[in-house]
Amino acid sequence: TVKCSYSPQIAGSSTNAEIGTGLNKGANPANVIYDLLTNYLGVATGDIDTASFTTVRTSLAGATAPLGVNLVVDKPTDVKKVINNVCGFADLILDKRRNSSGDYKWFLVELKATDSAGAGVYPLGDQFDASNTKKAQLEFNGWETVYTDLTMEYTNQALGKKAGFKFTNENARLLLGGTKEKKIDYGIKVFGTDTIKAILSREASKLTRPLAMLSFTYYDSPAYSSDINVGDVIEYKNPQYGISSYMSFRVLSVSGLKEDNFERSLTA
Repeated sequence: TVKCSYSPQIAGSSTNAEIGTGLNKGANPANVIYDLLTNYLGVATGDIDTASFTTVRTSLAGATAPLGVNLVVDKPTDVKKVINNVCGFADLILDKRRNSSGDYKWFLVELKATDSAGAGVYPLGDQFDASNTKKAQLEFNGWETVYTDLTMEYTNQALGKKAGFKFTNENARLLLGGTKEKKIDYGIKVFGTDTIKAILSREASKLTRPLAMLSFTYYDSPAYSSDINVGDVIEYKNPQYGISSYMSFRVLSVSGLKEDNFERSLTA
């Protein structure tokens, strides 16, 4: 049995402290991911951007309802799958990207709803339109793609049995004329009610309303101050698609960068 209800060494003070209180207490997800990378996948500490892990660890610990991980792996399991589960649980992205020195490192990024495109990252401040993109495709998902009810099970330690919470979007029910349910399961034991409520609130913002999908290619010059990476927020407008003002998108993937070809493909 591999138990990850502790916090391995990263850096800084209070490294091994768990987060949350009472029944919501658990290991800091950033520490768990660091442990799985170094002690189970054999990733060298020099290949990890420690600062990004420390930033995420501190942010998660300081949240109003900290998402502590209580995880027991009692059967052969792909470590990468466990990492994906922990990332999904805490809304994190583990991504290999270039640091300020041009070296590729493993970065841990927290996806916050308040993130916004920052000036100075891309020449136009992460803003894209018809002038700096090609092959743009924009698809607005309809209400048929959303869920009206989200449920999530957790372990009630006081009663020693499973219980559940449910989130309902009444507007979605009215527009769909019925219910469409989805069960949230990260493959991780979740204990505290505060943790459940925080997770359901976050997932509801993504799953109970229509979203738009965007893809395009763009030219990434080495003269630019920084790469665009998975998890970044960009802005896009194109009157051809009826978007006269910039809309914000979360980057899902970036590909295509080669030594002699700086054209990249992006989906968001």
